Order: sequence, then structure tokens, then C-alpha cells
Amino acid sequence: MPGRAALIFVALTCLLLLPQAAADDAELEEVPIVAGEEATSPAPSAPPQPRATPRTCDCPPVVKLRRVPVYADVEVPVFERRRAPRYREIMVPVFKNRCIPVYATRCVPVFEDACTLVLDPPFLPRFRTVRRVAGWRHERVLRGERCERVPCGVRPHRIRDGFVEETVETGTRTERRLVGWRCEPCLDGSPRGLRVGEGVLTPCSR
Repeated sequence: MPGRAALIFVALTCLLLLPQAAADDAELEEVPIVAGEEATSPAPSAPPQPRATPRTCDCPPVVKLRRVPVYADVEVPVFERRRAPRYREIMVPVFKNRCIPVYATRCVPVFEDACTLVLDPPFLPRFRTVRRVAGWRHERVLRGERCERVPCGVRPHRIRDGFVEETVETGTRTERRLVGWRCEPCLDGSPRGLRVGEGVLTPCSR
């Protein structure tokens, strides 16, 4: 029967494995340690020991950005203090020339008609009307012209009224001034080799 044959196979396998298990148990027993090997030989179950192996690696240079001031030349005016005259305005009259007539006073005779008796030859009397001076009168007569200055208005006029201190521009000069900032890359140290230690696990020898 198939089931019986399987049982017989399992039993034979167990009988064959029993001697091998006994041998393994004998190997797990304590092994005597020789006196000379007590200090140098590690325990059979000791873990692997790490060992540092030095090596050199190249470090690249470090580049960083830094702020650099930017300057420019500008023209700056130069001032100085000076003493200057001070002025103020006043109103002054304005004149012009004008021709004015010149008159004079003179005496003028005044005549009147009168009837007088006259003797004509040969001694004949008769009346005759004659003009005679009855008096004198004064009258103005034009003698010519003369020029004279007459006012015709006013105008503003500046006159000096002391002195004053004032600031005046006398020239220019060139001056360097900060106009801004710019960023530029720079090296933060030169490339160099760095010696490092690398840990390596070395298995323990028995």
C-alpha cells in the first residue's frame, strides 16, 4: 500500500540522521585552550574587528558670492562765501524838456480923437479933428520860448543798501561716490588634498 511505504521511508530517514546529530553535539563541547594561545587567540565566536585604512581625497575649491561696491566719478559744484552789496528799489521822478513861451510887458499908447482949433494961412481959424495920446496901457507880448524840465511820472530805481553774505558757485570738482553694489564669485580657499581614514571590517582569525 502507498501509505505504508511512506511510513517505512520516514522511519529509515530518522535512523540515518541520529548518528550525525550526535557528532554535531560532540563538536559543540568545550575545546581546551593551550596556555600559549590564551592571550593571542580570539574566541571562536568573536565578531569581525574594524580596521582604519587611511586614504587621500581631493577637495574641490569653495566658490561663494561677495558684494563689491561700485563707484563712479561725478562732478560736484564748489561753493564759497562772498560779501556782496545789497540793493533796494525806490521810486524816482521822471522829467522831460518842454518849451514854454516867454512873455514881456510893454506900455502901449492909447489914442483918442479930439477937435482942436487951428489957424490956417492966412490966419483963418477953423476946427480940425486930430488924434492925440490919451494915456498908456500895459499889455503882454510874446518874446520867444524857453526849455525847462518838468515832471512826467515816476520809475523804479535800485540803490545800494549795505552788504550781505551769500553763497556763490565758483566751479566744480570730480568726486568718487558709491552708486551701488554688484555680486561677483570668489574662491574661499585653494583646492587641497584631505587625508581621511576609511573603516574596513577584517574577519578574526582562529
